[in-house]
Amino acid sequence: MTLAALLAASNVMAASAPAAEKPPIMVLTTVDFSGEQPKPLASTSYSLAAKNIQLCWEVVNAPLMIQNNVVEIFNTPEQAVFNSQGSEVEVSKDKKQYTLTTMLPATAAGTVSRCWTFDKTDPIGKYTLELKVNDIVFQKQQFEIVK
Repeated sequence: MTLAALLAASNVMAASAPAAEKPPIMVLTTVDFSGEQPKPLASTSYSLAAKNIQLCWEVVNAPLMIQNNVVEIFNTPEQAVFNSQGSEVEVSKDKKQYTLTTMLPATAAGTVSRCWTFDKTDPIGKYTLELKVNDIVFQKQQFEIVK
């Protein structure tokens, strides 16, 4: 199951509405990867104690290309470290804001997504994520890391 399936379950639209009229949407949730199929948990609380859990975002209904310019801005409660292979990373002086710029491919379903894992070195508390995909800026989202 994809995050888009979760979105479809929570956002019922009229069957007659053309897909092109739906606005671009970003879904942020934790996902359980312990089973055969990933299972969206419909929560933005990430427990460090939980095994096989990742924090994922997915963009649907957006005009995408084969490769998409993705900018993620993470604001953290305390100093942290964000890194990702293939990403250009900018770090604020206080090490509480990370801007990652990455080219990500669109899926066959016409979405783009990314998942993150956190560990005991990451600060407990509330984070924000600002996301830009190509020229589309999405509303700032909040998530929390708990023990």
